[in-house]
Amino acid sequence: MPASVTVECAPSHSRIHWMSTPASAAVETPYRAFMCVVCGFIYNEAEGWPADGIAPGTRWEDVPETWTCPDCGVTKSDFEMVEVTR
Repeated sequence: MPASVTVECAPSHSRIHWMSTPASAAVETPYRAFMCVVCGFIYNEAEGWPADGIAPGTRWEDVPETWTCPDCGVTKSDFEMVEVTR
């Protein structure tokens, strides 16, 4: 004889967000690389920049605005980064 199962529903004020992401977002976006237009330094999202506490896999959008270019010291907000095609 199967054991009985009790199912409790979430309160009505709770929201479940597991389906809020569009199916197209489930496809992994390839890592990109960005080049400092001042000195040519390359930031690669796949590699991050651990020397400054930026873990591998950190997207450019998640790099703090206060981060500075390791080669020339220009801040992220002070110069334009360009996507590098490989």
